[in-house]
Amino acid sequence: MRTGGSVIYCRQGEKNKCSPFALTVLPGRTVPSMCEGESSLTSIDSVVEGRAGETGIIHVQAKDAYGNNRKIGGDAFILKLTSVTNKHIQYRGYVEDNSDGSYTLSYSIPTAGVYDVLISLKKESIKYCIGAFPPFLIDRAYDGTTVYSSPTFCKYSIQEKLHIVHHDLHTLSSTVVDDEHAGLSKAITGLTNGFIIQARDKFGNIRSGSKTKNVKNLGDGSSDSFLVRINGPGGYSIVTSSSVQTIKCSDIY
Repeated sequence: MRTGGSVIYCRQGEKNKCSPFALTVLPGRTVPSMCEGESSLTSIDSVVEGRAGETGIIHVQAKDAYGNNRKIGGDAFILKLTSVTNKHIQYRGYVEDNSDGSYTLSYSIPTAGVYDVLISLKKESIKYCIGAFPPFLIDRAYDGTTVYSSPTFCKYSIQEKLHIVHHDLHTLSSTVVDDEHAGLSKAITGLTNGFIIQARDKFGNIRSGSKTKNVKNLGDGSSDSFLVRINGPGGYSIVTSSSVQTIKCSDIY
């Protein structure tokens, strides 16, 4: 800065010249296409996997057009999860504004299945970073020299789906269904009869044995054991079980 053709210094003369002003450059407005969302946990990638009833956490960093991390909050991000098989089944996530340009999104889905994930701002989707790893985990920004470019694992729109798998066995939620033999309603003396037991978790999901890359298998209906007791007239009762024990004999005569 000059006045009367002379440079203004900080009152210390030309020999000890310095700037009398401090220039603070703040990030610009938030641009949705530059914002990035990823799992805050390294063990389970909540963008693409989860377990019924458990809380999934997604970290969102707001950025301006150059990739600078925003330093203040106030952006109205929306997290919507829609069932792939039934578009009428939708869940909204909870968005916590951390007031520093970052946002913590959480969700809990009770129904197992596959879901489309949409994190948006002003109806425009953000980028999804799947499988992020250190040092490219959460903290990324324009360095002032090289134009910021998201890592290759960050996409403009999600390519994979969110897979929600079932939980532990819950006996009271499990159901019994008659098969073609109608074993619960009628039977004939001396003839084998039966019915079907559907193993479910506490949310009513069938225990199919599904799992994801980082969500372990909690078993399935075939591995769940049910004890059945049928009481008849005169104190007569039959006890049977769905468990199967295989006995092998190694001795050959």
